[in-house]
Amino acid sequence: MGDIYEELEEMVVKLAKLTSIKLTTKVKLVRLCSEVLKMYLRKKLFIFDLGNVFIRTTYNKPFEVWGCYSGATAAELSKRFQFNEAFQQYERGEISSSQYFGYFKDLMRIDINEAQIMEGWNAIFDGIHESVVESINRIKKVSSVVALSNT
Repeated sequence: MGDIYEELEEMVVKLAKLTSIKLTTKVKLVRLCSEVLKMYLRKKLFIFDLGNVFIRTTYNKPFEVWGCYSGATAAELSKRFQFNEAFQQYERGEISSSQYFGYFKDLMRIDINEAQIMEGWNAIFDGIHESVVESINRIKKVSSVVALSNT
């Protein structure tokens, strides 16, 4: 991005020399050109997914948490879990958390409470990718940035 601004400034300096424009006018032109460039770049929108792009995810962690509460192994629970129609309905908001958790406990053959189920779900998040944060901070200086997730 710095290269574009430097090129723009060089062009304005050359223009000022060729047409004998005063220094204060040249500064105004550089500022104006910079603002025009920023406005152009702001038309762009960068969309980042949160799960495993911005936020590190570890998909085995929920099974480990549920295993601690239920006595089953993480491997057993992983084999029992299904991304089936009930899961899809829950993802789309068509059934409540309580409804899905009841189904989930039957599917997984575990007797744990809703707080323990949520603790397991939340264990999937394992920190932030710092390099992505740095990139987003640079991008948002010149463009719009949003984050979306289904996680």
